[in-house]
Parts: sequence; structure tokens; C-alpha cells
Amino acid sequence: MAKVFPKCKTCEQGELRPQKVYRMSIPVVIIGWLFLLPGFLGMMVGCSMMVGAGKVASDVSNTNGGNETEIRNKLSAGGVPENIIADVLAMKSADKIDMTGLDDKKKTLVRTSVTEYTIGKGGQVVAAAAGGIFSVVIIVFSFCSGLLGWLLTMKKKVLKCNACEAVIAAS
Repeated sequence: MAKVFPKCKTCEQGELRPQKVYRMSIPVVIIGWLFLLPGFLGMMVGCSMMVGAGKVASDVSNTNGGNETEIRNKLSAGGVPENIIADVLAMKSADKIDMTGLDDKKKTLVRTSVTEYTIGKGGQVVAAAAGGIFSVVIIVFSFCSGLLGWLLTMKKKVLKCNACEAVIAAS
């Protein structure tokens, strides 16, 4: 059974056939594509950055931050006992480490090492958090750009005359 199309009331000669056309003019559609494609790529980059920031945060929590071998070698060279070195690497504060029997030079070395180790971990955590926040900002802006681009490139269904090209809403 052949499909019957209604006659055009504008020219009385052609048939109204269903078509999809852009809602906006061609320059606006081009601008929409210029928003849509970078928005999609930006969301992919932001997601990969978020995964990378999560990996850094995971590595920090697994290694306890700081440079463990450097701190261990420095304390061992200074003659600090192994139990105090273990306390420093366990992230205990300098006040909670039992330093009885150590001279002032070794106590200063332990306090300095606690500070360096804690700052090392803190710097890595701040870097991971900043990377995570930055990736979320990129994802949000890219999503908004992509959404705007999608809205500008949307099509609508119309009935278009094959003779005079008159357009009538299909809804």
C-alpha cells in the first residue's frame, strides 16, 4: 500500500512530506557543533583527570606520604633507634613519640623528620584534592558546553512541500 501524502495548501501542487530540519539557522547550528564537540572531549579529559587524581590519592594513602626511605636513612645516619623511626613513619606527632634517652641533636632530628614527613604527605594530599576539584570543574563546564551545543543542533519534525518548500509543523 503506497503512502499517501497530503496536498500542500500553499501551492496546491506539491505534497507535504515528513522531514527533520534543524530548529536553528545554519550559522547557529555550526556554533552549536563548536560547543558540542569540545564539550564532549572536555568531559572525557575531566573524567580521566579524576581517575588520575584518585590514583594519586590512593598511592598517598598506601605509602603514607613523604619519602619514607629518605627519612629512614636520615634518622638511621643520625643514630636514632629503630622504634622511634617506626613511630615517625607511623605518622605519630613529635609530642607522642617517646624520646627519652636521646640527646638534643637527635630530638631535633626526630622533630624535623616528623615535620618533613607530614608535610610531604600533606602536599601530596593537597595536590590530589586540587586535581580532583579541577577535574570536576572541567566536567561541569564541559557538560554545560555540550548541553548548549546539543540544544543548538537539535532537529524537529516538519511537513515540507516538495514543490514550493513550504514548511508546516508536524505535531
